[in-house]
Amino acid sequence: MLTLEGVRSGYGAMDVLQGLDLHIATGESVAILGPNGSGKSVLLKTMAGLLAVRAGRITFGGEDVTVLGAADRARRGLALLPQSEVVFPGMSVEENLRMGVYTEPDRQKRKAALERTYSLYPAVAELRRRAAGALSGGQQKRVGLARAMMTEPRALLLDEPSIGLDPRSLAFFADELAMLNARGVTLILVEQNIRFALRVARRACLLGLGRIERDGPADALALDGQILSLYFGKRVAEAIP
Repeated sequence: MLTLEGVRSGYGAMDVLQGLDLHIATGESVAILGPNGSGKSVLLKTMAGLLAVRAGRITFGGEDVTVLGAADRARRGLALLPQSEVVFPGMSVEENLRMGVYTEPDRQKRKAALERTYSLYPAVAELRRRAAGALSGGQQKRVGLARAMMTEPRALLLDEPSIGLDPRSLAFFADELAMLNARGVTLILVEQNIRFALRVARRACLLGLGRIERDGPADALALDGQILSLYFGKRVAEAIP
């Protein structure tokens, strides 16, 4: 589904990703974890096409997308739920959803996408006339997820999806992501909330110094207190179980 080979990327003159290799298969749910400054957000933005690849290669669905920008990757089925600015606050919920298919020229397809999304997310349908900026953090995150799914993407990139969510919304969002993955959507998320990430994902990759240093089953990592302490500190490790 998504492969990175020897990828270098970063900001300014600095390469944050140092020749990173990663292969994600169709239908996987993968958490990219690591301490602050390890390059998680740079990795996600590079996957999405928001940061240019300086060296290496990215393929998506068997196609080389290395030089393609975010819009072209989105049209090929790679959607992004950003960490901040999840909604357009001055627009209604329905207007936000319509922005998910604004590049689709066929009016009937746009209408069908909206109806399908409302059937999948009835709680969002109830908010359709509300101003998105007046919603709670949890409601905005649901609207952002629904908008990302308007195009029925094959893979979804999530940047710190737990931020701003209360415990009830966290549980709801984890269940929503599990259902999406069960329907065949590949999930790739970067997270600071290790407990949430290991609940959602079945595979965990630990990022350090711009490379994937460990890669394996999420449940095995959740039980490895030594590794968790090494990467995230003893307090985090003790809180995971």
